[in-house]
Amino acid sequence: MGDAESNQTAQVDLSLIDEALKMSPLERLEYNDRMVNMVEELRAGFAQKDHG
Repeated sequence: MGDAESNQTAQVDLSLIDEALKMSPLERLEYNDRMVNMVEELRAGFAQKDHG
């Protein structure tokens, strides 16, 4: 990692953290599952685009 990269700080949207904390553990898991499914669908779509 270069010097420019090591000097950058992460930016966190605290409103997202607050919303996540309002969710129950089960709601957070379900939300996470939906996001994983979305990523898998996007990957599959891009793979189809590359092959056809």
